[in-house]
Amino acid sequence: MASSAGPGEAASTSGKHVTITWESWKPDQVDGAMLVKEFEAANPNITVNYKFLNYPDYTAKLRSQAQASDAPTVIGMQAGASINQYKDLLADLTPMAKAQWGANWTNRFYAVGLAPENIGGQYLGLPFDNLVGGQVWYNQALFQKAGIASPPTTLAEMQSDVKKLAGAGVKYPFVQGNADEWILQDMYLDIANQVAPGEEAAADAGTGKWNTPGLIAAAQDFKDASSIFQPGSVGIHQYPDAATDFYKQQAAMTIEGSWENDLMTTAGTAFLKGYIGQGQQGGPFFPFPFPQVPNAKVAPSDALIAGPDAVWSINKYASTDEKAAGWKLEAFLEGDVGQKYVAGLFSPPGVKGYPFDYTKVLNDQAKTILQTELNTLNSAKNKRQIESPSVTDAMGTALQKLITNQASAEAAMNEIQAAQGQG
Repeated sequence: MASSAGPGEAASTSGKHVTITWESWKPDQVDGAMLVKEFEAANPNITVNYKFLNYPDYTAKLRSQAQASDAPTVIGMQAGASINQYKDLLADLTPMAKAQWGANWTNRFYAVGLAPENIGGQYLGLPFDNLVGGQVWYNQALFQKAGIASPPTTLAEMQSDVKKLAGAGVKYPFVQGNADEWILQDMYLDIANQVAPGEEAAADAGTGKWNTPGLIAAAQDFKDASSIFQPGSVGIHQYPDAATDFYKQQAAMTIEGSWENDLMTTAGTAFLKGYIGQGQQGGPFFPFPFPQVPNAKVAPSDALIAGPDAVWSINKYASTDEKAAGWKLEAFLEGDVGQKYVAGLFSPPGVKGYPFDYTKVLNDQAKTILQTELNTLNSAKNKRQIESPSVTDAMGTALQKLITNQASAEAAMNEIQAAQGQG
């Protein structure tokens, strides 16, 4: 659709009724409809058609939509490679944000969540929420069943715990959907930040290389850690496959992130009833940093990755009225209603000043974990995003080869390095 306003121009609505589309992998359809209802009540001249899809389906659909010039008005993106891949489709939101919130508008947001959307001086998206990724979540009840008092602090302990859990009859001591590149990337980045601090960031920026001795050593630790995966892990997705096994109490551990924080709340306990049945006790579930690997140079808590999760972008080829209505929806999602919704899920908000309600968490352990996560956002050193789409794709493929014994650690990292600079 041809644009009747410049790509970075903050258009104004004409007052006539406008229908726009909003698509993403989050929020789910029910919560999306709730947010849309509240937005439409405040903006009766705008109709929003929201469509939720699970992440693998969503990304596949967006690729085909972009090729057919049929992308939605408001687009759910992930920062890094995803934004770079679709940057020619996305409007610069800087003038709209400045008009909405003033010259110092960037100060509203956590820096770790906003910086990745700045592509060449243009903000091509705004963070809805932030996350701390690559954490291992565990089922405390299954650990107790296996006689394990606390989560492992080293990879050797984790490998030992997997054997204990299997011996206690747990179907999947550790489950992971390795058909998805993002889950492999999260785990590798956590390990790389332990083993070779700063080297991943330098490689991503193009000032270093992916096949340094340090990053190869991290790949070897990653390969050694893959012994914890269930058979056939490359044949399933993290969502819904692995996550469902975890919710159903069939798996004791999985890698997730702070987007699962509501599992540590009373609402999360109610959510689990849909998977395990009424009258059954689920969990409790808690996260811990990926354990220390043999070649580590820094503590696991200093290796955590952080950054934005869902980022809202606007299709620059939408009409003037559609872009204006899309911005109104985006400002709504980045405003009081949208950010209170995020904080209510116990996911770190994109905007500062929206605290968690700790009266709704299960116990002091959960409260401490949540407080630590917010502190991590304020001082995060390790970003979750890889900037290059070609490197992201190559990393997923190379890590899959690594864990299926089709490549050595060195060969895998050489493959990733070969993709650097390809876009």
